Amino acid sequence: MTTTSVLFDAPGPRTVARHRAYTVIAVVGLLGVLVLLLWRLYGRGQLDYELWEPFVTPAYMRAILVDGLLTTLQMAVSAVLFAVVFGLVFGVASSPTARGSGGPAGPSWSSSGPSRCCC
Repeated sequence: MTTTSVLFDAPGPRTVARHRAYTVIAVVGLLGVLVLLLWRLYGRGQLDYELWEPFVTPAYMRAILVDGLLTTLQMAVSAVLFAVVFGLVFGVASSPTARGSGGPAGPSWSSSGPSRCCC
């Protein structure tokens, strides 16, 4: 099933060939840049085993990835819990007790957020 486009016509055979040529040129160029980069890194000794050992040693990988990931997740959970508790406390504390007035947290809460209508 062919679909027609409203914005432009389907590319013809010359355009398809030209786009394939652009793709081949781009891939060859990117591979050339990658090879040049790796060649220069190797020439300057940046690909030596001693420099890359932390990334291939299982003990280092465990310390970097597993322990770091667990610490990050613990901090994220504690931040979410703190935000929920903070929002709940200030939400309850700033609830209006009389018409047009906020609770005990009204002045501090209204100065840190958008102003609310007193109507």
